[in-house]
Amino acid sequence: MTIKCADSAGFCFGVKRAVDTVYDLLAKENHKVYTLGPIIHNEQVVEDLASQGVQVIEHPDEIAKEDRSQAILVIRSHGVPESVIHTLKEKKIPFEDATCPFVKKIHKNVAEYIEKGYDGIVVTDHYSPMTFEPNWCPQKQIDFYLSGYRRMKAEAEKSGKDFTVLLGMELRHYGTANDYLIYGIDEEFLYSAGNLMKPWEKKMYSLCHSKGFLVFQAHPFRAGIRRCDEHYIDGIEIYNGKTNEKLNKKAEVWARESGKLMCSGSDFHTKAHTARGGIITKEKINNNCDLLRVLKSQNFEMIKTY
Repeated sequence: MTIKCADSAGFCFGVKRAVDTVYDLLAKENHKVYTLGPIIHNEQVVEDLASQGVQVIEHPDEIAKEDRSQAILVIRSHGVPESVIHTLKEKKIPFEDATCPFVKKIHKNVAEYIEKGYDGIVVTDHYSPMTFEPNWCPQKQIDFYLSGYRRMKAEAEKSGKDFTVLLGMELRHYGTANDYLIYGIDEEFLYSAGNLMKPWEKKMYSLCHSKGFLVFQAHPFRAGIRRCDEHYIDGIEIYNGKTNEKLNKKAEVWARESGKLMCSGSDFHTKAHTARGGIITKEKINNNCDLLRVLKSQNFEMIKTY
């Protein structure tokens, strides 16, 4: 039998921060410490905390009214819906919010899109040589790649709103600056497909079409990018929230002349890029099948915010 030691081990930043918060509170006097659910999925740590008096509860009402003045409730790293925070404040239950800052950022992103009237978002994070470590390790690297999508999907569910989060991809191959938006993908495909940065346009297009996906060239007229062979794309991103109007219009002309599908995207990287693109549809898009059908129909209005 071969035993391989992991390159790294331990808690992630957010979980470590939450666990440290509980231990710090225990070091202070006059506190009865509670956690809303187990602070970590590690039995040894949870048992150690319990031996020091920490109680795990599932709802704030489990803290007796007479105990609340001396109690403090710790919110674990993956956070809670805003309604729970409201309940804690309303019932005057002291609490320490140990939600991971990265999770909070995702929560704010979801809230901002909902506030601006969006019903959903397709998360097309970069899948490129700049994203991954040189040595390809599918489980580790795809887990990392999917982390942003998974956090955003979880926060959308916690919001209590009917907000759809779908998985997409912005793919770049080795040795090129071209980016391709792939719509319709799922987690199973990413884990099983191998390193998608290797196959270039023709093989990529063939693979995607065998799965029923759609391939769009993103921002085709930016500096350093070449227009790809029209035979190996389904569509063109004619509006990009980070690209100037002149270059976006050139993309639209190319799409119309070549008879390609068209789409609009915000290219959301920072707060300034929030809700700067997208499409307005007659029907609610709930899943990848809906998305692919709408994109193929082109029966929607482009969002453009110059």
